[in-house]
Order: sequence, then structure tokens, then C-alpha cells
Amino acid sequence: EKELIKAPEATKAPEAKEVTEFSSSVNSEPLEALKLDEIRALFDDDDMLLSILVEFVDVSSEIVQQLEEAAQWGDSEAVGRHAHKLKSSARTIGAHPLADLCLALEKAGKEDDVPEISAQMPQLTPAFEAVRTEIEALR
Repeated sequence: EKELIKAPEATKAPEAKEVTEFSSSVNSEPLEALKLDEIRALFDDDDMLLSILVEFVDVSSEIVQQLEEAAQWGDSEAVGRHAHKLKSSARTIGAHPLADLCLALEKAGKEDDVPEISAQMPQLTPAFEAVRTEIEALR
């Protein structure tokens, strides 16, 4: 007889960090939205870096719009899916406050936590715009 391989037990995902309001940090600490030193360490070519950051803004603008639409329609699953995509991209370019917010939205979407989605969504546009503003300033 063949022996069945037992799947490892599922591990609980780490808890999302509490997300703070972005408006205060955006106004007082404009460079907090994007940690350029993290991604700059990967590239010797500033033109290449800028190209990647501009591409992030272009692609992410659409994801932000999809996230907002999903939240308006009450589609928690889609909120989680879009937040996951944006979280990964934001983390890659060093936009940690945006990525942390997306982590909270992803978790809320997966848990069908509509009140949490409603509480976090108003912070999405300011967080994304803070990143966009910093990237535009590099041009």
C-alpha cells in the first residue's frame, strides 16, 4: 500500500500591523511614504529606477481604482485580491505605509470583514497619492 503524505498544518498568518492615519504623516514627513534607499540599493542606474517607479504608479493606479470599486460593491473577496497585488508591488518599491494598509485590507477582505474594509478604505487614496507625489518629484 502507498503511504499518504500528511500535509503540514496550516500556519496562522501574522497579524496585520495597526494602520495609522496617513494625513498627518504625509503633511509632516513627506518622505515617509517611500523608502527610496531600499530600492536604490538594487539599481545602479537612476533612469532604470525612475522607469520602474513610474510603471508602479501607472499599474497601481488601476489597482487602486479596482479596490475602490470592489469596496463600493461590497465584494470583500475582490478587495482582498486587489489589496494583495498592490501590497506586493508597494513593498517591492519600499512604499511600506501603503503596503501595510494593503495588508490590513487584504486580511479584512479574506475574512469578509466589511466594517474593517470600510474603516481602512478612506486611507487608501491618501496613501497612494503620497507615494505618487514622491515619485513625480523625482522626475
